[in-house]
Amino acid sequence: MRIISGLLIVLSFVFVQCGAKNEVNANLILVELYPDRLILEQKQIKKNDFEEELKTVVDKKIDEGFKKDELTIVLKVEKNTRRGDVADVEMSMRRLNVRKLKFSIFEKKTSTH
Repeated sequence: MRIISGLLIVLSFVFVQCGAKNEVNANLILVELYPDRLILEQKQIKKNDFEEELKTVVDKKIDEGFKKDELTIVLKVEKNTRRGDVADVEMSMRRLNVRKLKFSIFEKKTSTH
């Protein structure tokens, strides 16, 4: 009986910690930009639709209780992406009044097969 009680306590703790981690990152909006595609919140979209799709995500975050100044765009850009594509993302952010940005550049991994 003590073993079951102990397991329930441990499982409860794990679930609470997982939930707390998700709440900490709930204000983040993930964007991945490649030369040939754009991914918003793990969904590939057309570059021309980015601002509209971003507005939908921002509105959803606001409905969840966040203010725009609490939202942060996490922008990961593949090294060979054109600067103009990055500027388009930044312009959309400005128009939607989302000002916080975490920016990183990565190099696409090539397979060694």
